[in-house]
Amino acid sequence: MLLRLLNISLLLVWAFFLVWLLTYGKGDLIRLIHPRLWWVLALAAGVLFLFFISFIVPHKQSGGETKTLVELPALLILLIPLLFFLNARDARLDGSAVQNRFNADESGFYSNNLPLFDLFDDTESSDMTFSKILREPQKYENQDVAVVCQSFVHEQLPENTAMCFRFMITCCAADAVPVFIFLSHQDSLKMENDRWIKVSGPLSVISNEGMEFASVGVEALEYVEEPAFPWAL
Repeated sequence: MLLRLLNISLLLVWAFFLVWLLTYGKGDLIRLIHPRLWWVLALAAGVLFLFFISFIVPHKQSGGETKTLVELPALLILLIPLLFFLNARDARLDGSAVQNRFNADESGFYSNNLPLFDLFDDTESSDMTFSKILREPQKYENQDVAVVCQSFVHEQLPENTAMCFRFMITCCAADAVPVFIFLSHQDSLKMENDRWIKVSGPLSVISNEGMEFASVGVEALEYVEEPAFPWAL
């Protein structure tokens, strides 16, 4: 009887957690998985509900009764992901993650290894300028643009050059890939590292080692709050 109550309690805890993520916890959920995959959690909550029903409906025991002390460690292990979430909701992918994933060449340029864009939302359905520039930088060449992203300032970059990055995900934060735009600025501009910024200025397309990169000449810079949707579409 005690073991059944413990199983029911565990299922209720997980069901409550998933329902909370889909309702009041959307701000935290969006930092773990892509919003378009909300149905996965809804399906998981439904499966937990079915398990819950199976535990509360009386049924004949098959075999001997399992000892509670034997099953207790397994039940506790199933609670560990909830403890992980307490730390994960405050975790952020920052400039150190970018530096670990990219290697600069001798000139200080970083490779912008973009994933296949057909895995993501169509650019026409998005109002995110950052994403549109990554897909078609030539379309915005010599135009004034404004982008919101994280700053990456590093001594290995060329002089008066910084990077403006976001992370792109296919399903969740575990497969996040950093994508970026170069920022060229004047000597007098002191840009802080690892800050969410809004920069505006003319866009140019530069080439290095056969690769093309978008670069924004910074005419205005503003430090802003982290957006509700921090990923690149």
